[in-house]
Amino acid sequence: MKKRQKKSVSKKRNLYLYLTIIAMFAILPVLRYSPFSDTPAELHKAADTKARLIVNTPLENTSYNIFNNNNNEFVAEGSGFSKNFNLPAGNYRIEFAEIDGYKTPEPRIFSYDGRSDFAVDGKYIPSLGYPLLGIKVFPENAEYVISDRQGKKIAEGNGSQFFQMPNGNYSVEFSEIPGFSTPEKRDFFVANGIIATIIAVYGQE
Repeated sequence: MKKRQKKSVSKKRNLYLYLTIIAMFAILPVLRYSPFSDTPAELHKAADTKARLIVNTPLENTSYNIFNNNNNEFVAEGSGFSKNFNLPAGNYRIEFAEIDGYKTPEPRIFSYDGRSDFAVDGKYIPSLGYPLLGIKVFPENAEYVISDRQGKKIAEGNGSQFFQMPNGNYSVEFSEIPGFSTPEKRDFFVANGIIATIIAVYGQE
């Protein structure tokens, strides 16, 4: 009786071993063609983000074209305050459109390596002799009103932008945004030949 039991146990062990080997051979092809990389370098490469060419201008109604400077081939167009482009490495040229009342920036020629962010600024300068006020706000949906010394509304804005206005004393008041603390009223002075800049950051409550 004991010999029969030993033979039965031995047969069961051999059967389990046989099934385990079959299961391993069945799994190997799945592991071989798994979409996941087994090398840390490839995983890191997949997680990397693409470098950007960033074009900044001080006005919302600006526009410009980007060309390959080697063969004058058109590459891309853009507009507004800030825009990002994913471009391969190369030599480029940006040509800015004219805007009434502003001196147009000279074409910008530059080399872009495609590996790190690169910023190009299109500096539109007022040609009418008026001072320039720059307001930078965060978040970008912030609204505000600019008034003169007598409290008369001169302009209102939404987001970061530039304003032209005569010499003088002014103030800017920021509207409330739910969930944020509102920046205090700011008094400032603008004069010819000077770019006055006001930065207002809404704090989170």
